[in-house]
Amino acid sequence: MKKVIITLAIIALAGVATAQDLIITELMYKDNNDGGDWIELYNQGDAAIDLNGLHMVDGDPGEPHDTHPHCYLAGTLEPGEVLVVAGDFNEFGTVYPDVSNLNANAFDPAGEGFGLGGGGDTIFILDGSDSVVFTMTYGDDEPWPTAPDGDGPSLLLISTDCVDFSDAGCWTAGMDGGTPGIITGTVSTQSATWDHIKGLYR
Repeated sequence: MKKVIITLAIIALAGVATAQDLIITELMYKDNNDGGDWIELYNQGDAAIDLNGLHMVDGDPGEPHDTHPHCYLAGTLEPGEVLVVAGDFNEFGTVYPDVSNLNANAFDPAGEGFGLGGGGDTIFILDGSDSVVFTMTYGDDEPWPTAPDGDGPSLLLISTDCVDFSDAGCWTAGMDGGTPGIITGTVSTQSATWDHIKGLYR
């Protein structure tokens, strides 16, 4: 009986994603193409993440989370999948009509509440008990890439191996307009490696 219980516990733990598995890989905080702000989430783990109950807030470091408007996440994010959280569906859809992997809730509809700061901001992803699952603080001055500050490019993660996502060295300027909903070549993922591609045909 003990062996059965231990085995079931191991199986259960194998299907639970850790907090570090859900990260931000790209964001547009000051666009020049009228698509509005947006954030791209990525599951870098080996298990699906249940997003229901998770929510995002923005604000300055040290401020109470409950003083800021919340954007609730929804659905399930499979390993290697990305999800875009748009600020406003209408604005986003006019510029990115082909992006379908959108969170069910926008974070700044009609320009009220949650909004990404054009001069820098802090983003929190919290669980149901308001514990921090992920956080990052970005800026628009050097050493941060300055092109995302209204010149067209997005702010793009260089590698998922980043230890501190508030470190400017982990980020670079993305393509003009960004690539919401797509993991680009500048982000290091197993699915993009040649060995992994060859393994699919063995």
